Amino acid sequence: MGWVGWLGGMPRPGCRVGQVDAGAINFTVFDAEVSVANAIRRVMISEVPTLAIDMVSIESNTSVLHDEFIAHRIGLIPLVSGGRANAMRYPWDPEEKGPDRVNLSLKAVNRGTQPLRVTSADLASQDDVVRPAVQAEDAAGLAQALGLGANAAAGGAGGGGGDTPIVITKLGEGQELRLEAVAKKGIGKLHAKFSPVSMVIMVPEPDLARTAPFLTEAQKDGLVREAGVQVWEDLLQSAEERDAVYKSDKLAKFCRVFASIEATLDAKVFSLDGRYLFRAEVTGSLQPQEVVQTAIDVLLRKLQDIERALPDAVPR
Repeated sequence: MGWVGWLGGMPRPGCRVGQVDAGAINFTVFDAEVSVANAIRRVMISEVPTLAIDMVSIESNTSVLHDEFIAHRIGLIPLVSGGRANAMRYPWDPEEKGPDRVNLSLKAVNRGTQPLRVTSADLASQDDVVRPAVQAEDAAGLAQALGLGANAAAGGAGGGGGDTPIVITKLGEGQELRLEAVAKKGIGKLHAKFSPVSMVIMVPEPDLARTAPFLTEAQKDGLVREAGVQVWEDLLQSAEERDAVYKSDKLAKFCRVFASIEATLDAKVFSLDGRYLFRAEVTGSLQPQEVVQTAIDVLLRKLQDIERALPDAVPR
């Protein structure tokens, strides 16, 4: 019996991907029980394997921050894990094949008179793939957004314009920081630093046609603006046409507005059975589509493990 048979004869759940960019993904899960949709959300947060710095050995630290503070900050820097996490083994499972660690190092000395930013760009990895997630092409935009100025993207102790605004510490004149770090494979259940996502939203897809009689004209106008369509009738089209609305980057805000309307209405806002809207924002350790695909693969493996174990668990 396949795992779908456990769902009481429901159709096989499906997934339709909407907008995808470097930091987020919108998608719809349909023909699914809420427990299945929520399982996907939970697995994305806590069971998708990534790499993160797990051990830090401070060789020299004359900065104003103590060793434990710096070690904690370094441990939370996301590392690009695509193509490497699956090839590595968990440190507690010696029976798995593959390496269990990636070594990194950082050496920074301020030989000038001005404060020197030591950032994630100064971390040198022995693996060509595993590196701090935010790189030079993103640095200028992030620096501007954080108000760090042009110098934040111009180069830190490593120089060469490969800096990022993920600042570890600042060094004064004559100060230095030298350390060795070890990145290991893990999941969000162990520590939040291993989670590939910073946020996952899951909401039932609203049934606008059934809810319309309970909405005021002002509320309808607000939903039209958030959905980026011209008229209310555009939101009442077939599911396929309506998907175009939910592919926009306004999905999360649209859902929040809809939820706020529900809170102010006397009647419940209706939702479509078996359809759930998702938005996931990633930390950079994995691409958004990798997170979704890996989460579904992990969930399927869990179900298959249960299916294999059932014959042994059932009394004969």
